[in-house]
Amino acid sequence: PGERNPESVGQLLQDQLAQLPFVLSMWVLDAQGNLAFAADAALTSDPMGAANTSVSDRKPSQSYATLFANEPQRRFTISLPQPGSKPGQWLIQAARPVLERDGSTTGFVVAVLDARHFDTLWSQIDLGKEGS
Repeated sequence: PGERNPESVGQLLQDQLAQLPFVLSMWVLDAQGNLAFAADAALTSDPMGAANTSVSDRKPSQSYATLFANEPQRRFTISLPQPGSKPGQWLIQAARPVLERDGSTTGFVVAVLDARHFDTLWSQIDLGKEGS
């Protein structure tokens, strides 16, 4: 519900980033894989409404439009870790389609996650004497 305008969507993405420090950026893509909104100023100079920018060729080189079109029952995907732009940085993309009431796909939400978060989180799990 609510109007989809650059300011409201951009603010929603910024709010999500503030609550999830392991998420480095969030994108909303249109059905063709073009960037519609982003909460990452490094991705675009206009983070609130970055029209006509395609991220379908960014790593991983998987087109979300193609993936979800070929597997319409799929409602979520996560990439293999990919090297980031900083030395030692690894990134994971998690994505889901944005669906209309009739089930048609109108776009995708993508979150870029810092893989170190999971390493830190899981290294704190104590499996006991017999655990690995």
